[in-house]
Amino acid sequence: MLDKNIFMLALLSLGLVACGAADDIGVGVVNQPGNASTGASSSSGSSSSGGNSSSSSSSSTSSSSSSSSTTSSSTSSSSGGLPSEPPASSSSSSSSSSSSSNSSSSGGGNGVLIQEDAAGFCGLDGTIDSDNIGFTGSGFANSDNAANASVEWSIRSQFGGNYMLEWRYANGSSSDRSATLIINGSVVEPVDFSGTGAWSSWTTVTANIALAAGENSIRLISQANEGLANIDALSVVGNDLQAGSCEITSSSSSSSSSSNSSSTSASSSSSGSSSSSSSSSSSSTGGSGSAMDCNSISDQTVIAVAQDGSGDYSSIKAAVESVSSSNKTPTQIRIKPGIYEEKIVVDRPFINFCGESGKEAQTVLTHNETGTSTGYTLLITASDVSMENMTVHNTAPKSQAPALMLKGKRIQFRDCRILGLQDTLYTHSGTQYFKNCYIEGRVDYIFGGATAVFDDCEMRTVQSGSAVTAPSARSGDFGLVFLGGKLTASSNISKGSQWLSRLWKPGGATAFIGTELGDHIKPEGWGLMRPAEQTFADAKFAEYLSTGPGANPAERISSVGQLSDSEAALYTLDNIFKAWSPSFAQE
Repeated sequence: MLDKNIFMLALLSLGLVACGAADDIGVGVVNQPGNASTGASSSSGSSSSGGNSSSSSSSSTSSSSSSSSTTSSSTSSSSGGLPSEPPASSSSSSSSSSSSSNSSSSGGGNGVLIQEDAAGFCGLDGTIDSDNIGFTGSGFANSDNAANASVEWSIRSQFGGNYMLEWRYANGSSSDRSATLIINGSVVEPVDFSGTGAWSSWTTVTANIALAAGENSIRLISQANEGLANIDALSVVGNDLQAGSCEITSSSSSSSSSSNSSSTSASSSSSGSSSSSSSSSSSSTGGSGSAMDCNSISDQTVIAVAQDGSGDYSSIKAAVESVSSSNKTPTQIRIKPGIYEEKIVVDRPFINFCGESGKEAQTVLTHNETGTSTGYTLLITASDVSMENMTVHNTAPKSQAPALMLKGKRIQFRDCRILGLQDTLYTHSGTQYFKNCYIEGRVDYIFGGATAVFDDCEMRTVQSGSAVTAPSARSGDFGLVFLGGKLTASSNISKGSQWLSRLWKPGGATAFIGTELGDHIKPEGWGLMRPAEQTFADAKFAEYLSTGPGANPAERISSVGQLSDSEAALYTLDNIFKAWSPSFAQE
């Protein structure tokens, strides 16, 4: 990873200011970013009725210490596939490792794999079975066919911080099997285990979370009467991890009946250890070395939202609609942790959405709907709007489904998580700034015609897709600009499989300045959405001082060169945003 101090010195010497990326607009039905035909998981294998556990009662549900707030992001894992692409692969790289001894890997590695009947596996409501081929280790966890059936693991983190959970699973049923994820007794959000086509077809689903230093309990509880999917293994990706001790976890989460509520324990007190996450992670805490965190501001009108009725409103939408459409006074909507299942349009200016610092993963605005221009969870058409310490999620498992759609000017985000699969973030038009945010998806998951800057953000690919971004910026605009930050991918993504960007419409612009690139980035770097009609002369693609295994300047397509020092020096916030200076960019 590019050393932050060295990079900043280089930028200062060139007169650069920290800045991020811009996104683009898209209308029209044909050839929209992420336009996908559905892709099922593999169909091989027996018709054995996985998930029909023979009841049993090995329900060792010892659970949850109260040490940490959580940062989770669930992603369903089948579905997807661009028109010119095969369906997303249903195999997971974690399947190559089967030895249960991996579950006790010592700190300092790249993670821990926890198999059933091994250290770190604390029990389940169900049985360990081995009647469906393709599993690793000694078998797989087959939960009871019942609501609130659970599986539990324990993990020990030496220092605490941000990690990725990845479950390898099979779901041969005709419907998705959703679960509630609970970390240390606190409800995080649902995890969707999509159908895989057969009980012998295995794939993965991931969640990004924060763990406390020390022991942490990880628990899945089924939301439907059919129980959970068959779970082969849990991988916890990150450094300084070990399988935990199940005896140390408390029984505070043993009652599963309350796990499906969308508020309750999501607002439980969590340790401040989650605030120690790195600045490029999805759960960076608000305001470290930056402008004042929204919770510290005392000179604005405050509207409180809490699902338990303790605030002015119990829904975010009601709070928004209480503000005058001609509002000219900065108004803060402070939102208590909870899972708010709402679809919201923000058409009033000067609103600041404020979640509690360090609890962005527990303060979730979520919705399930498809449609590039209509299926959003949150649409902001007003200008001068900001958001801190929150998650916006579209849980649709396939097709275009924006979590966030933006049309206003001077909109900014800090310490936020934007989650989806296809077309996650639609920066339709206007100007936007993102600071220390986490954005995940599958294909074209940052796209549009706005001018947007992504400053020290993480963009994570969680299912296979052709490109991270798809710009359509108007001539003269900077388009999508990424300064610092990193492009990462879950372990099921193949090396060299994704472009940095593919052109959506003529004039589309994307620039990566000092960004760390994972090995999932294709050596040629750039692509076209309609190669029969487009050329790279129609695009404004740029790259400067990239680092990481995906940085291959010598192998990039010849028609897209690297920026010179003088060209890179033009990518400043002053040049990009002109008269607007985002407050979230102030150190």
